[in-house]
Amino acid sequence: MMSMYLRAVKLEDAIQLLKWKNDIETRLNSIVTADEILYENHIKWLENRLKYGDFWVITDREKDYGDLRMEGD
Repeated sequence: MMSMYLRAVKLEDAIQLLKWKNDIETRLNSIVTADEILYENHIKWLENRLKYGDFWVITDREKDYGDLRMEGD
């Protein structure tokens, strides 16, 4: 059985996170926007988001599968 782990997102994950976010099926199912996100806007958003420490990559330590963010009050 494969074990899955969470690791903190790093700025170095920016390109992979953007690929996942701009995936056509992801965009079609997005609550926020169906528009493709530009790299420059994504970097600004990610730099700000990393301040909160509640953003992880789902991984088996060999391959990354997705991301997880915890938001709310």
